[in-house]
Parts: sequence; structure tokens; C-alpha cells
Amino acid sequence: MLKLAQCVVMVMLLATAARGGLTAGELLLVTNKNVAGSQELAQHYAAARGVDARRILSLDLPKTEAILPADFDARLAAPVRAYLASADGKDVRCVVLFMGVPLKVRALETSEALRQEAQRLRAISDALLPPARELADRVDQIARSLGIAVQQPPPGDNAIRAQQQRLAHASGAIQRWSVGKDVLRLGELKIQMDEAAGSSRRAAIDVLDRLDRPPTTQPATQPAAEAAARATQRRSAAEAAGIFPLLRVIDEQYVLLSGEDSDAAVDSELALVRNERFPKFRWLPNPLSLHAKPAAEALPAVMTARIDGPTERVARRLIDDAVAVEKSGLDGVAVFDSRGLPAPAGTPVGGYPWYDQSVRDAAALLKSKSTLKVVTDDREQVLLPKSVDNVAIYCGWYSLQNYVPGCTYVRGAVGFHVASLELTTLQSPLNKEWVRNLLNAGVDGTLGAVSEPYLHAFPKPDEFFPLLLSGRFTLAEVYWKTVPMTSWKLALVGDPLYNPFAAKPAIKLEDTPLKDFK
Repeated sequence: MLKLAQCVVMVMLLATAARGGLTAGELLLVTNKNVAGSQELAQHYAAARGVDARRILSLDLPKTEAILPADFDARLAAPVRAYLASADGKDVRCVVLFMGVPLKVRALETSEALRQEAQRLRAISDALLPPARELADRVDQIARSLGIAVQQPPPGDNAIRAQQQRLAHASGAIQRWSVGKDVLRLGELKIQMDEAAGSSRRAAIDVLDRLDRPPTTQPATQPAAEAAARATQRRSAAEAAGIFPLLRVIDEQYVLLSGEDSDAAVDSELALVRNERFPKFRWLPNPLSLHAKPAAEALPAVMTARIDGPTERVARRLIDDAVAVEKSGLDGVAVFDSRGLPAPAGTPVGGYPWYDQSVRDAAALLKSKSTLKVVTDDREQVLLPKSVDNVAIYCGWYSLQNYVPGCTYVRGAVGFHVASLELTTLQSPLNKEWVRNLLNAGVDGTLGAVSEPYLHAFPKPDEFFPLLLSGRFTLAEVYWKTVPMTSWKLALVGDPLYNPFAAKPAIKLEDTPLKDFK
């Protein structure tokens, strides 16, 4: 029997399906008025899908695939936000970007002086690892003295994140243990925990005293007041709460000063457009994900999708194929090209074996529960050219920026190749990235990353494809229910309303992994 929380999730999903999921009346179409064909493509889509022509927002955007952060904020995000706040835009659930709208937001600009400060922060962070490990060890020992078994990180994993997880597990276990205990025992425990916290604060302050010393002369490009304010923020975090709060402050400052991991896909950044301010570094949890925690769900978000391609003809085909295939349903072969990496019990989340197992799990589920013929390959190398014909569903990895035409595709095919840099451009004619070449090969729905996203940023195949085959959700809904992050590197290319299995579902919803979500 499903747990109550699982039943609630299923009921909510069925309710969404019952009302038809994402509709044409919930779309905002965004074009670049400076790019020939952008407006015409949106008009063609509006006519094909029955979108009110007044829902086309034509903006003055650069004609390049990359946009500066300031231009993104002023020329794209601000007018979209204003429209969504208007009476006409309050019911918008998905923003559709058309060919000509920039693809990526450039990294935050920085200076040599700021990069030097960032290097100093990296040295401080490295110096905090030993005392962070000591603090986790100390609280772990307190837990063990109480007879509490505490979860440990994988052997050899000494990263800050691992120590933070150890501390959180041990502290949480101690807190649960303390409920209902006598006052004397709790008093002893409080003394031990206070001593650990005090040691953490002293260690953090000691590291700052040794290493957080800016140059004696401040360059003109770095106002002394701003540098002093950041130093004060670090000191306050260390004095108030110790090592891990200090590390969080350092992480935030490091990315802003270095510009590292501050670039993003326009589509992913725009998903949080209803929020005027949010951190522009690294990623945020996707509030629309089936796995979203309450804290993430509180962040307003819209779905995004992109109707784009190497040429206007390809972009128009995405629209026409989607409309045509929905009438009869998508049929063909499902191909899952894994790498055969062993993934025993306890395999760490986010690693190559973990994702490879997800590819194999998707294939196994579709083999046993779906109506599609499934072809699998678990060799390290990708499928050789012309290996499989009539492919409707494709998932494979890892041939970095080196498309290999292993399949021929039926009209309306959906598929993606997992690799780090497969959507850095759609326009370069010599480009061998997978997104551009899958679109040219006839795939009508795909996704990719504009720069290094890390493996855990991709939708899991054993979630994405079963949801799609259920016929209950549109392409945009499937993507946004399964992509883990926003304000990050991935984008969906395809008609957001496309539902290739609506007419003829290939798997029952109750046979998908949804039943396991909590």
C-alpha cells in the first residue's frame, strides 16, 4: 500500500492530467525583434497551437547567442517580469523562447583585484577542512557515546560537503535522542555540544586571523569599503556560528568575486523571473521538480522551453511535427545507450555509475511495462553509425561534442545525449555538439547544457521517459518535473505543449517511478 504522502503526490498528478496539463492559454511567447524570422516563427506557433497573438512579447535583444548579465536583467527579464505581473500575465505557466532569443547568460564580470581576493578565500576554505573534519568527528563521538549509530560518508571522502553531512546527521540524531531524557543527562549533553560549538568558533577565527589579510594597498578598481564589508561578513559568521556558516559565506563570496559558475542558460535563469533578486551563482533547487522540498517550492517559478534550431526551417519543423504526431501518437524503437558501469548498492549519488544505472533502469522499466520495442547497448563506446532505425526515444552518453549518428529517427522523436557541452551553440555550421545535430537528424524534443553543468543536473532517464510515455504530461511538464535545478546550465528545445503519447499512452502512470516519490 502506498504511503499517505505518496498517495497525495499521485492524486495531484492525476488531477493535473485530468485538467489537461499545460495549455495554450498558459503560454507567453518571447521573440527577438532584431532577428529576422523570430516573430514569424512565434506567429506560426500561435496559429498552430491556438495561442492568442497578444501573448507574443517582442523584445529588443542582442543578435548574439550569449547575453551579458546586465542586458539579461534589463532587456529580457525585466519586461517578461512586468508582463507576468500584469493582469494578462498572471496565469502564465510557461515562457516560450523563439529562435533569435539569446541562448546563454555570460558569467559575471570581475577584475584582477577581485580574483585575487577570491584566491585568498579559496585558501581560507582549504584551511578550514581539517577543523571541519575535527568538529564532525567530535560530534560523531558524542553520538556514539550515547549509543547512536551515525551515517558515514564514503571512504576517502573528506570534502567539506561530506563533513557537513556528517555533522548534520550526528546533530540530528542527538536531537532526536534527547527527546524525553532527564534534565541531568541533557545538561551534560549541552555542555559537550557547547564545547564543540566553541571549538568550532575558535578554529574559524584562528584561520581568519592567519589568512584573511588583504593587501596593504587597495587597488582603485576595488573600493576598500566593499572589501572591508565582505571581511566583516566573514568575521561575523565565524564569531557567531563557527566553521560551516563561515564556509557558506565564503562560497557565496567566492563565486561572486571570481565569476566562476555564474554563467547560465537563459532559459534556466528565466525560470525564476518572477523573483527580482536571487543568487546568480551556481544553481538553485528546481521548485517545480517532483522532488522539490517545501523551501524550494516557496520560490516562484515558471516553466521555460525553446523553439529553436540550426535553421528557421528546423525550428518550424518542431512545431509542425508536434502537432501532426499528436493526432496518431508516437511509435518506434526506444534506444538506451548506457556505458556498462557497475553500480552496486550504496553507489554515491551524482557519479558516473549512478547515472549509468538510471539509464539501465529506464530501459528495464520500458522493456517490462511499455508497448515500445527497446534496444539497449552497455558498451563503453556510443552506438556506431546507423545502428538502429525508426527510433522514437533515445538516451545515451558520453561522446563529448562529438555527435555520432547511431540512429535514424521517426517523425516526432524525443531524445537527449548526456555530456557536458552539447548546447553551447545552435548556429555554428561546423559544430559537432549533440543538440544541434540531433535536431538536424529529425529529433523534435531534446535538451542540453550551455556549459559544464555536472552530471547531477540532468533529468534522470528513469523518471523523464516514463513520465513522457504515460501521455499525461506535455514535454515542458515532463522536463520541469524531472530537471533538478534552476538558474543553471540546461535548456529544453521543443514545443512545450508537445505530448506525443496523449493519443496512445505507451505506459501506465502507475507503472512509472511516481509511486516511489515522497
